Amino acid sequence: MGNPIALLDEATNQTYVLAGRTDYQVTHDIRDELIKRMNETVTVTGTLLKKDNAQLLYVTTVEK
Repeated sequence: MGNPIALLDEATNQTYVLAGRTDYQVTHDIRDELIKRMNETVTVTGTLLKKDNAQLLYVTTVEK
């Protein structure tokens, strides 16, 4: 619905807003994989940007 997807790191209790590189939206493949695994623990890789209390993660991969 256009809302950003966030990731909770249970180990640190940190929250990250997820985005993609080109249009600042998670790509369809990654978005669909994240939605499918919303109740699961996953590992994501990407580039992390931090500013003050905001954390944005540009996702490149999602693994179970």
